[in-house]
Amino acid sequence: MAKKPGMPTIIPIPGAGSAERVKENMTLVDMSKEDMAEIDKIISSFPQTGGRYVLIELKYRHGSHTNTVQIWRSSSTTDVW
Repeated sequence: MAKKPGMPTIIPIPGAGSAERVKENMTLVDMSKEDMAEIDKIISSFPQTGGRYVLIELKYRHGSHTNTVQIWRSSSTTDVW
């Protein structure tokens, strides 16, 4: 199933005690705009606490190749790179 434009990817991270549960947890589910609106409504009803993570993308050259490294980092970190 292709991702619909503008729709977020939701990837639950469930526990899995058996191979059957892993297969069940990997099932793709079609969601309507109304479904997503309901999820957004529920999520927005809870206040955000703690730091958020941001994606930092570093590009560097090694010989004739350009490499990219992606790092997820807490937005509350005050380090300077």
